[in-house]
Amino acid sequence: MPLKINQEIPDRAFKRIANQIKENIISGNLKPGDLLPSEASLKEIFSASRPTVREALRVLEQSGLIEIKTGAKGGAFIKRITEDIMIENIELLIAVNQVSLMQLLEFRTCIEPSAAVLAARNYTESDSDIIQPLKQKIIHVLEKDKLETTEFKNIDLELHLAVAKLSKNPILKSIQKSVVVSVSNQLGPFYQVKKEQIKKSLVDFLKLLDAIEKSDEEIAGRVISEHLRSTINSAQMLVELFSSH
Repeated sequence: MPLKINQEIPDRAFKRIANQIKENIISGNLKPGDLLPSEASLKEIFSASRPTVREALRVLEQSGLIEIKTGAKGGAFIKRITEDIMIENIELLIAVNQVSLMQLLEFRTCIEPSAAVLAARNYTESDSDIIQPLKQKIIHVLEKDKLETTEFKNIDLELHLAVAKLSKNPILKSIQKSVVVSVSNQLGPFYQVKKEQIKKSLVDFLKLLDAIEKSDEEIAGRVISEHLRSTINSAQMLVELFSSH
């Protein structure tokens, strides 16, 4: 399908080209697998120089919107937009802007209670395929004589990602996944949790999953809010402890 362009949009040349190709992708005029016109054709379509066209294609490729292949059957192909592209961009944003651990945790207190509420509200019987194995894993760890920090860290990560998935909101899921993974990475060097804290958190996780299964939005939101407040307090103490050494 021919590109729909608007020559009247004022912008830097390569940005104008990239943005209009992006608009064609968003509108569905360009679909995954479609081949963009050649550089020479784009040069004519946009009345731009070849270096400008190449810069526009580079921007689109870095955004994960196109894939440039070489060879006889090469060219710039439209990629399927997936959750992974969004997650990579969010993680890049977090890294480039040097978002701190405390800022990430503060953000989590804003979005995760909403995710838990949505998970409870949108619960269906098929969600038990996610919830039941996780509950069994938590119970198994609770029954152990020795509670391992590493094991708890993995369950903690799995729990928060599961809640995001159960919310059934793709945007919230992608953002939460990026932030939760970034928090886990930043906590890595000094992730320490006392046995009592591990046990309490695991019990809270079971309460949260029970609330989701019962579609109890109020309890689901409250349990995760209290857990996150405790996490922030613990993280703050750990950061201050390691900063003083």
